Amino acid sequence: MLQSMLIEDKNNAGAGKTHTTDSEKRTFQAWLSAAGGTATVVIEVSNDPRAESDPASAAWQELGSISLSGANDKAGFTSDAPWFYVRGRLAVPTGAASVSAAMGYPY
Repeated sequence: MLQSMLIEDKNNAGAGKTHTTDSEKRTFQAWLSAAGGTATVVIEVSNDPRAESDPASAAWQELGSISLSGANDKAGFTSDAPWFYVRGRLAVPTGAASVSAAMGYPY
């Protein structure tokens, strides 16, 4: 299993880096730090080639979202959808928590 960090210790709204993988099977997980608060992590996907060179103008769509609340909260989901580009976007964070999100996929 390989892992890519989509969001790492972020506490302000916005998108993380664009990632690519040729794997159709993927897991997504997000977690809050011990400081608590609430956050929503949106997993966005695209096949638009601009996603790599100019992600702000690429056509992104929501694959799923993860809602978190309280210190050390964590949640996730799986997907078999073969999108080429993936990123995490932190939406509506509150409190002092920092948020991380990762994507796991097979070799």
